[in-house]
Amino acid sequence: MRTILVGNCEPEHLYSMSDPDAPSEIEFESQVVQVLSCIYPKYRCIIFGGSFRYDGSASKPDLALVANDFSHWFVIEVELVSHSFEGHVLPQVKALC
Repeated sequence: MRTILVGNCEPEHLYSMSDPDAPSEIEFESQVVQVLSCIYPKYRCIIFGGSFRYDGSASKPDLALVANDFSHWFVIEVELVSHSFEGHVLPQVKALC
């Protein structure tokens, strides 16, 4: 098992690599929120509630990383390896751009 240390050497700062297809997408998103919250302490990682329309369809990103001072933010899409790149990932990324 591979492990990465983020910040001080404390047990809660150790993250193990996981198979991105093993958990459900919701469980994987939860792991991503935990890691991003630790790695980016000047940001708040939250579940995204809105959607973006592009080419007649709506795409909803999974998460948002919002600066604590609300000056800027990023949308984050969490995907499992099993999701089709051409049929699912690429159309969603185009819509989010």
